[in-house]
Amino acid sequence: MHRPFQCACGRNTMVTMKDVAREANVTTATVSYVLNGTGSVGAGTRARVLDAAKRLNYTKNLAAMKLRSGKNGIIGLALYDVGMPYAAELSKTASIEALRHGLQLLVQQTSSSKAEERSIIETITNQFCDGMIMMAGALPSEEIHTLSRGKPVVLIDDHSPDSPLDSIFTPCREGAKTAISRLIAEGRRNIVMLGVHATTFPLDEQSTRATVRYTLGYRDAMEEAGLTVAPDNFVICGWTSREAYEATARLLETGRRFDGVFCMSDSMAIGALSALNDHGVRVPEEVSLIGFDGIDEGNYTTPKLTTVATDTRQLAGTAVTMLLDRIERPDSGKPPQRVTIGHRLIERGTTLPV
Repeated sequence: MHRPFQCACGRNTMVTMKDVAREANVTTATVSYVLNGTGSVGAGTRARVLDAAKRLNYTKNLAAMKLRSGKNGIIGLALYDVGMPYAAELSKTASIEALRHGLQLLVQQTSSSKAEERSIIETITNQFCDGMIMMAGALPSEEIHTLSRGKPVVLIDDHSPDSPLDSIFTPCREGAKTAISRLIAEGRRNIVMLGVHATTFPLDEQSTRATVRYTLGYRDAMEEAGLTVAPDNFVICGWTSREAYEATARLLETGRRFDGVFCMSDSMAIGALSALNDHGVRVPEEVSLIGFDGIDEGNYTTPKLTTVATDTRQLAGTAVTMLLDRIERPDSGKPPQRVTIGHRLIERGTTLPV
């Protein structure tokens, strides 16, 4: 809300954009451009406006904004587990991108629950947000589209091949192929992959599910190298460090022989590495390990984690831009957009030099 300040007559009043414009010696339109992140304003003028707004304790009146435009400058971000390192990094980056556009970000946790996802869309997004970025989880995109009642939604890793919504994809297939090819290049031949689900198989080339795309990337690299893809190379496992630790420990305790491990997330890779260390397996001398995501925690494992890093800044920036475009141009008629972000291999201590 607008905060009171004392004018020259000694009375408390409410700070408006006109007050900020007068203080900064610019037009009200210029103040609007700066505070809403729209238009083109020079750096000096922008700094003068922000300084004036700060001196006058000006803040946006969201209620008034909504009355004028039907929008309140808030967008939602719904993630399955905000405590996971990758989700935390994505939240941080998306918040920075939102602020760059003059928007506030409201982060919610879905726990991949249909009930939670429905509740977030119906009670939070529809009432308080101009639109939402959502990590695909339990609900199909068609139902999300219906529940959102015309408010724009951008999905991350959408499960539906014919989604009515804009979608951004992490490079699961491409990144997995990069990781497996790197393990093969250092001489690894018996490579297991952690993170598949019971529903991953049989493989569908057209599927957009993350676990399927990882598995297709694994298969692509193995087949290109002329290596056999054995069913027991795929390990069903949840995506937390604890679940990956337990799955890796079970593999070792059954005597299953392998010389390479690829995990579908860095959190999983950290758990797998801990299990290998605890069971006396030398990494990377005996077993090489690669994770996926590029979270900062990989710098602090022993040895440091080799990973396929995704471009989180590109993901967040693209998602916010896509959503803002739909918010500002609801009747554009543009078909659903589909974008896959970039990736790069970061070589550290859990792989051998090649």
